[in-house]
Amino acid sequence: MRQWLHDIFYCEFPREADNEVLVRILMYNVFLLVFLITAISFAIFHAARGAYLMALILLAGCALLIGVREYIRITKNHQRGFKVAVFFTLPVFLINFITGGIQNCGPLWHYCCPMVALLLVGPLWGSLASLALIGVSLLLLVPPFSGLMLTSYTPEFLLRFFVSYMIVYFLAFTYELQKSRARKRLKILSGLLPICASCKKIRDDKGYWNQIEAYIAEHSKAEFSHSICPECSLKLYPEFDIKVQAPPPATGGLTRLPCLFSLQND
Repeated sequence: MRQWLHDIFYCEFPREADNEVLVRILMYNVFLLVFLITAISFAIFHAARGAYLMALILLAGCALLIGVREYIRITKNHQRGFKVAVFFTLPVFLINFITGGIQNCGPLWHYCCPMVALLLVGPLWGSLASLALIGVSLLLLVPPFSGLMLTSYTPEFLLRFFVSYMIVYFLAFTYELQKSRARKRLKILSGLLPICASCKKIRDDKGYWNQIEAYIAEHSKAEFSHSICPECSLKLYPEFDIKVQAPPPATGGLTRLPCLFSLQND
């Protein structure tokens, strides 16, 4: 049962896959589920009112997102699938903006775009999709493109809408950018690190050599406290009689064990 649910929500990606990829696939499936329920409900509502074109557009958007999910499941190429899903759903947002949707609430669906796009395709492509959506929406309000609009909005509503949309975009962009930078730092620490065979300094991506403590402290939350081990004490201070104390027994979990020994002068 657990494996079956994992295959459904993660498009049959293995559990050993990159955690970031699994999170994006899970969020895409959650978004797909919410979109299907909402779009099918609105499609039935529009069809009952005689707006068959809008109902067909919503159903076509559902079919597209389901097709993208199957593409990701079969090819395991989630990056291309997410880009197709994001950019091919932009016309659905624009149609809601042009027609006004139900009670002129169609533009409110725009807020979903920056959050979902930036999460699925990253800061660069997500910004391109989010800014393209709001840019085309602005273009539809000026002549000669304003003739395509099937409804009208008050200037006060448009001002608040565009300002709030940009706030949502900048918040989502900042979050994804910081998360992307954090992932790059983690990848540096998990990859190959050029280290000097003699002094043990590490070369960073700018070509500078750093002490290993300074490098790890900069790229992680680790902190260092210096001591000296018994083996090095014998090499550096052979004139001292070193008595090594046995470490305390483990009590479960991870325990920080200090280097315990005493130095006595002959």
